[in-house]
Amino acid sequence: MGLISIAIITIVFLAIYSFYKKNFDPKEKLKGPLQLPIFGSLLSLGKLPHHTLMRWANKYGKVFRLYMGDYRTVVVSDPVMIREIWVKNFEIFSDRPHLPTFEYLSDGYHDLSSSDYTLWKHNRSIVGNAFSKMKLKNVGTHLDRQCKLLLKRMKEFQDSGEVFYPRNHLKKFSLNIILSMVFSEEVSYDEGVSGRVLEQLIKPMDRIFELSGTGNPLDFIKILGPVSMFLIKLMVQKDYHLIKGYLSQLYEEHLKNVDPNNPRDLFDQIITSEYPSAKEKNILGISSDMISAGTDTSATTLFWFFLYMCNNPHIQEKAYNEIKDIVGSDKEVLLSHRISTPYTYAIIKEILRIRPIGPLSIPRSCNEDCQIGGFEFYKGDQLIMNIFAVHHDEQYWTEPDRFIPERFLSNNHAEYWIPFSIGPRNCVGLNLALDEIYIAVANILFNYKITSESGNLIDDTEVFGLTTHPNDFGVKLESRF
Repeated sequence: MGLISIAIITIVFLAIYSFYKKNFDPKEKLKGPLQLPIFGSLLSLGKLPHHTLMRWANKYGKVFRLYMGDYRTVVVSDPVMIREIWVKNFEIFSDRPHLPTFEYLSDGYHDLSSSDYTLWKHNRSIVGNAFSKMKLKNVGTHLDRQCKLLLKRMKEFQDSGEVFYPRNHLKKFSLNIILSMVFSEEVSYDEGVSGRVLEQLIKPMDRIFELSGTGNPLDFIKILGPVSMFLIKLMVQKDYHLIKGYLSQLYEEHLKNVDPNNPRDLFDQIITSEYPSAKEKNILGISSDMISAGTDTSATTLFWFFLYMCNNPHIQEKAYNEIKDIVGSDKEVLLSHRISTPYTYAIIKEILRIRPIGPLSIPRSCNEDCQIGGFEFYKGDQLIMNIFAVHHDEQYWTEPDRFIPERFLSNNHAEYWIPFSIGPRNCVGLNLALDEIYIAVANILFNYKITSESGNLIDDTEVFGLTTHPNDFGVKLESRF
């Protein structure tokens, strides 16, 4: 028998075995869609996997199973079970799946987002301690300065009558907050389309986030082995090296001038902390996380804010009037005004509900066989929290597909409003993110009336990746003063 025949027979056998195991395993108690051989559900997730998984949850239950390639995956869309797994049984589900894309991008899982529990706990402690040493006044200074620079840039567009395309300007706003706090760096808002930071950080991060979304077959089909890593390197190597090169340069500059007794920024504080032997690898991994997550989450939320204000002018006017009544003639909204502007803050919460930036969070892996809430979990399972499904569940939300900030005025919905995930591994920078989003939203509303470029509704179709964002669009700015 020739080698080709043997290969064909082997492939057919593996396909039949895979189909049987994924669909007819007598141990399997969880319901789920029919699984294809080898691929499982990977080819069925579509362009918006969080929507597909929500439809399957409605059909098979809020805890159901599928296979992503070789990985048995349990998707959880029930807030009670989410707390059982991600909070009460955190230690069983504290690690991340080991996937080639994240292995390469994190230099062997040396970061915050993809590291396993032991290293994550250490790195989280380092970052938490560094944040706690930052004086609150200093954080507020960074936020106020960057907000003023953003408003100044917007005024240039308003004065000239040019259409304002918010996406890259919002990226620079959020990026500058992280850069100034972490590295004592700043990007000029005048930097053009070929500027260093745009080319070395923003564009590469955008491309990597698009690639890293749920469902890349190279991550989940184990038989591909080294081929997966080779192909992933081909796809992301250029962008990875651009980002790493930028951060490595900052790292070397800080090493030359660091003063342990007088740290200039978070990077100095992290560099002078106690670290395991892989010091530089960890520091670069953590700083990469802080830039990517810290920039994309806030900037994308603000991008959605522009869209929803254009599409809901009555809501925009209501928020403006609230802010005007509180701030008066001061012409600057401060963090201290947040408690007095509940409707404006409700707008932010509603944006994060209807369009959670990370709709599927980052998956977890199960460390041991266990039973929770009557459901079986096995060692090696991948767990996905469908935040989008929770945020659009009619059991908890009236008209969940409508943008209704008022729903947060009388109820904070804390049990099922989870845009930053929950439990010990939730977003380490969520308080900073909410602060910078509020400062930007409130001051933009106070200073400008925003309308779409065409005067028509803006398309709110999502673009899915590791985070979700709208398609690019332009707006017109009208000064309130």
